[in-house]
Amino acid sequence: QSNQKFDVASKCFNAVIAKGNQNPFYGQACIKKLQSTSSFLRSKPNASKEEYLQIDSEYNTIQGQISQPQDVALLKKDWGHLKAFHLSDAKAGEVLLREALAVNGLSRISIAEIKLELADILLFQNNIWEASLLYSQVELDFKEDVLGHEAKFKNAKWSYYQGDFAWSQSQMDILKSSTSELIANDALNLTVFISENLG
Repeated sequence: QSNQKFDVASKCFNAVIAKGNQNPFYGQACIKKLQSTSSFLRSKPNASKEEYLQIDSEYNTIQGQISQPQDVALLKKDWGHLKAFHLSDAKAGEVLLREALAVNGLSRISIAEIKLELADILLFQNNIWEASLLYSQVELDFKEDVLGHEAKFKNAKWSYYQGDFAWSQSQMDILKSSTSELIANDALNLTVFISENLG
């Protein structure tokens, strides 16, 4: 899937799904197959809304077939992203993400990932303060982790768009030493851009 061999990935996920819903990996395979299909659609320049609606329908069907808390939360997280950013229904996406957060027995990492996705959707709806609060929570909980760095980067980027260039730049300066090369590079690019244009 990460190499964009979506047909091969789907065959692999189907092989796991075929073993039945008693298989402990059944839920993950169903969800990852839908993730793979979504990734394939995003890679197409002319993907139609109908194709995304088909995936939406499949998420709706699958939700009644899985029961593991981690799988339920993952499904709602991915489904919420699809609703908000590909079907233009941010409110429905937000509801799904809040339901995912309410699932009992989630790991700290799962909770943080859901909070980041929920914050993105809230930001999309212009609910900037709650989004910033969620980013800050993840940043505090994972100070020395890539998740925390990603949350810090999103918070600093939001501040940049709000016009608080000095604070945003100070955060980007910290993130230039992130363990994630992608975050470090993005932080470096933005801080250089601010420095060159601040006058």
